[in-house]
Amino acid sequence: MNYYESFINEKDYMFIFKFNKSLYLLGIAKKKMVANKVIEVTEYSYNELIDGLNYILDKLNI
Repeated sequence: MNYYESFINEKDYMFIFKFNKSLYLLGIAKKKMVANKVIEVTEYSYNELIDGLNYILDKLNI
């Protein structure tokens, strides 16, 4: 997060990354985390992924 701080000025960003067996979705607006979601990755987690993306986009008001 600190690495991207210089790039996050007046825009909203969504970060998606995988760590271990979890997928992390972060919504960042004006240097503040406004939403986050952690999804356990399975073969059938597509609906959870779409729900997580919609949650982040809703919080970012996009």
